Amino acid sequence: DFQKRRGALSRICSMGRLLKLFVRWGVWPTIDDRLMLPLAVEMAMLTGLNVEALRFLDVDSFELEHRLTGQPVITYRKKRSGSAKRSENRELHLPILELEELYLNGPVVEKIIRLLGLILALTSKIRADAPPELARRLFIFEDVELSRKTGTRVVVPIEPAGKTATWYSRFCREEGLYEVFGEEFNFNMSRCRPTLATNMVLGGASLFQVQAALGHESIQTTATYLD
Repeated sequence: DFQKRRGALSRICSMGRLLKLFVRWGVWPTIDDRLMLPLAVEMAMLTGLNVEALRFLDVDSFELEHRLTGQPVITYRKKRSGSAKRSENRELHLPILELEELYLNGPVVEKIIRLLGLILALTSKIRADAPPELARRLFIFEDVELSRKTGTRVVVPIEPAGKTATWYSRFCREEGLYEVFGEEFNFNMSRCRPTLATNMVLGGASLFQVQAALGHESIQTTATYLD
């Protein structure tokens, strides 16, 4: 309603002031990047999953009891690495081999259960408007600007080079991170993996436990995360 009457209402209250009021109230008008991406970052900090794995998480990715081990587990898609010298398609492999399992234990399980409940409750409000290929993705949100342009709700996934990159820079600016670390500071979800490894080591975990948490095939890869 505010958008439709914006011309008449802008003399009384700007959109910026209205949104600041929402923040003071602890509410938000849309299920957008401001609401969903902080939850994705929290999931990354709890699990160590990188942005590609988070991007393809399914609504049923988490199981409280694995059918074989009985342990809490997150099943995720592990993207094959590529480089300028080695393309992602160089090696042929079965798609099923791209699925990995991350076993969870301790207090992190309860935190993930609460986080998943919040994510599913929020996305349930926009899931019906998502394209078929996104309908089962865990992390989806509304692209508000594109929705306004098209006149229909546009639901998008986490895209590292798209709306997500815009949120990174806005988050740093609004939270004063550039003032602390300088304008060259680069924040993204990938930073959560080495942070998790550091916190595990500080908590007494062994190198092999960190390797299992990060899903590395080689312990030499894990060693590169640690000083």
